Amino acid sequence: FDSNAFYREWAGRYFGPKAAPLVVQSLERLHDAHEKVVGYQQVTADCVQILRRLRRKNYARVDAKSSAATAGGLRLARESLESARSARALVPDADRGVFDDQIAFPARVFVENLEVLGALQVFNNECVSAFTQRSPAPTSAARAAGIVARDKLSRLLASLEAGSSWRKWSGWTKPENFRIHTPPPNAVEIQALLDDLNRGK
Repeated sequence: FDSNAFYREWAGRYFGPKAAPLVVQSLERLHDAHEKVVGYQQVTADCVQILRRLRRKNYARVDAKSSAATAGGLRLARESLESARSARALVPDADRGVFDDQIAFPARVFVENLEVLGALQVFNNECVSAFTQRSPAPTSAARAAGIVARDKLSRLLASLEAGSSWRKWSGWTKPENFRIHTPPPNAVEIQALLDDLNRGK
């Protein structure tokens, strides 16, 4: 069994022979990215856990190993998304809705989810400094990191709300539809922590 030939044949059948190599490359990089960080659900759970710890004032730094895994996964996910974007122009018009839903959209939201996790890891560590050192410099850095994390989360939530361009699955990825698996955090949670920073709590 030649797995590479199988995947190329599958991609060619659904998205055309010109796009097939880039589609396979995108899927391979996305698989590698998942292996770095376990997967989308775990990334989301890690985001939720960071915010939960901060709300409970359970201050613990994210270690360098975890941050490095997030950065490595993000690098691979971005490579996956870049391959998907390059492939899109080669996909026949009639197949682009399916392509967006099955290839481009998963890569994009995984990139965005990892960006949220990375930003929250930085925010977490800045908050640990701010709430334990009680000095202006760490508080200012924590505020700046929180704004970055809030904006990245808002971008992810907007992408999930909009979904892919394949109308067959319209509404499928809306945040309120996450029932069994870990739903994404809410930007209000980050704002509440920013408000605590502003009040010096």
